[in-house]
Amino acid sequence: MYPTGFGEAIPVALVLLFVAFSCIGLLSIPWTMTAELYSDHLRDAGQAVTILIAYLLMFLGLQLYPFLESFLGKLTCGIHHIENTTRATRM
Repeated sequence: MYPTGFGEAIPVALVLLFVAFSCIGLLSIPWTMTAELYSDHLRDAGQAVTILIAYLLMFLGLQLYPFLESFLGKLTCGIHHIENTTRATRM
């Protein structure tokens, strides 16, 4: 039921990082505040790298979701419930 090797724990860790960073607001930064994050001479490259990382995290999350759903089974519903409850209490 639990990951037995390091290779099996990597997808779980990546999805948890994606959820953690998106919950603290870092996922919305690339589209709303990138102009204010970087100085003028680094703005173009900084925005490109920031948005690249955000898209890669979303891609990994979408690709790993079916694996995690089959790996966690019925626990997936509980994880969604906890995530949605914490988001609702932050509003």
